[in-house]
Amino acid sequence: GNIGNTHEVDVTFESNTPKILNANALKVNQETCLIQWTIDGSLELIDHFIIVKEILGHSSIVGKSHNNFSGKTIEFYDNITINDVGELSYKIIPVFCDYSHGTEITTNKIRINDMRKYNG
Repeated sequence: GNIGNTHEVDVTFESNTPKILNANALKVNQETCLIQWTIDGSLELIDHFIIVKEILGHSSIVGKSHNNFSGKTIEFYDNITINDVGELSYKIIPVFCDYSHGTEITTNKIRINDMRKYNG
């Protein structure tokens, strides 16, 4: 005979995956850009962030930032090179503790002038 009863139930699981918010790039001086972002969610789930520079249709990894900040605002400084001319932006990619990638976010665009004009 029948041993059990079957029941169908709709269940919703709330996602607590951390998200990057408010990504912003700021030109500090002729040689440096500051990239800042905040995290919504638990920082403990993120191992590090990959920072990718995008300029004139080309992308290159410029560094990584480990998750060792006390607050929810994270900063990364990038050196502007002589080849960085035009509008640039940065992508920030969270890498979780299991090394899967989270949703990336792109910063605002910054205009970089040709540094050769200033350096001779």
